Amino acid sequence: DRDQKQSQKVLLELENIDDDCDQNDIAFVKIDDDNEAAEWGIDEIPTIVFFERGIPHIYEGDLMKEDDLLGWLIHQKRHSEIPEVTDEMKDKLIESTKYLAVIFYDKDDKQDIRVLNELENIDDELEKEGIVIVRIDNAAEAKEYGLDHLPALVYFEDKIPALYEGDLMNEEEVLEWLILQKNTATIEEVTDEILVELIDDHEYVCVYFTGPCEEGEKCDKILDDLENIDDELDEAGIIFVTTEDTAFAKKMGIKSFPELVFFRNRDPLHFTGDLNDEDEVLSWLTDED
Repeated sequence: DRDQKQSQKVLLELENIDDDCDQNDIAFVKIDDDNEAAEWGIDEIPTIVFFERGIPHIYEGDLMKEDDLLGWLIHQKRHSEIPEVTDEMKDKLIESTKYLAVIFYDKDDKQDIRVLNELENIDDELEKEGIVIVRIDNAAEAKEYGLDHLPALVYFEDKIPALYEGDLMNEEEVLEWLILQKNTATIEEVTDEILVELIDDHEYVCVYFTGPCEEGEKCDKILDDLENIDDELDEAGIIFVTTEDTAFAKKMGIKSFPELVFFRNRDPLHFTGDLNDEDEVLSWLTDED
C-alpha cells in the first residue's frame, strides 16, 4: 500500500536485495492493489509471494530483515518444498492446474508436521510427474470438503477431487497412489460434501454408494469390476465416484448397500440391475433414453 508507512519502510529495505535477486534470476515486482491481494487471500499488507512455475509460496518471516528474505527466496528457487497456500490460492490452482494434490493440515499439530516432513521427500518425484502439491492450514475449508480428521490429502484432476484413504506417513504409498490417479482412469473416493458439489456442478455424475466397505468384501469386489468401465464413462462425459459416507445416501432413500445412482442434471436414477455385470451397468448408464 503506497499510502502505508510500513509498506514504504519495507520497500526501502527490499531495494537492498534487488541486485542479488537479479543475479539469481528472480524477478522482483511490487503491486498496490487491495482487490488483487484479496483475490489471493492476502489479508495483511505488505506481503511477499514468490511464484515458481505459477505456484505461489507465501513468505512468513520478517520483511524488515532483507537478508533473511533473500536467503528464503534463493532457498525456494533451489529446493523443492511443499508451499503453503491460502484458500483463495487453492481455488485458483484447482482452476488452472490439471494435476493438483492438496494436504489439509493443522500447523499446530505435531503429527501433522511429521506427515508434512515425510511428504517433502516425494516433492521432486511429483514435480517430474507434473503433479503440483501444496498445503493449507484452514480448518473451515477442510470441513467444507467433509474432512473430519487431519491431516488429509485430496487429489484434484481437471477439478474433480479424490480423497486419499491410505497412510500419509508412508510417502512411497502416497506417491504410488498419486501417480496411479494421474496415469489411469479410477473411480474417485469422495465425501458427502464433495459429492453434493459434484452433483450441483456437473451434468452427469454416477455414484457407487458402498456404505462401510472393507477390502475383499463384496462391495469392494464390485468396485474393482466397475473400474473396468471407467474409461468408457470418461469418454461419455460421465463422472464416476464412490463413497462410504451414508448420510446423503439415506437422504436419497437408500436403505441397503451397495447401490448405484446416476444423477442426470441432479435428478437421481437408481440402478436396479446386476451390479456384478459391469457391461449391463455401462449399457444402462450410456443409454440415451
